[in-house]
Amino acid sequence: MDNYEYNSAHIYGGSLFWIIVGCIVGYFIGRSKNRPVLGFFLGFFLGCIGWIIMIFVPTKLPTQVAGWYPDPYGRHQRRYFNGVSWQAQVADNGVESVDDIMNLNPPPPPTQ
Repeated sequence: MDNYEYNSAHIYGGSLFWIIVGCIVGYFIGRSKNRPVLGFFLGFFLGCIGWIIMIFVPTKLPTQVAGWYPDPYGRHQRRYFNGVSWQAQVADNGVESVDDIMNLNPPPPPTQ
């Protein structure tokens, strides 16, 4: 029967190494989904299982403030952005109307 001696320095060192790797990988997976802190903690507490969980967590979309912005299509003075997408409501010289935007490619959200 083999008699093994366990060196506590190797056990602690190896554990520390995998904890650090778990945190780093979790952080970068989370960063790709705009949730770096969640990825870091899942990697720290759960390791590889945390990475898998993080892969299935939905990407956090940046929130934009709803309101009237310069028309990104350039067809009117202002267009309403509802916080997620551009709407058909437009305004020219303070007069509101509806513009058909169904056939246009969606522009990016407004910058704040």
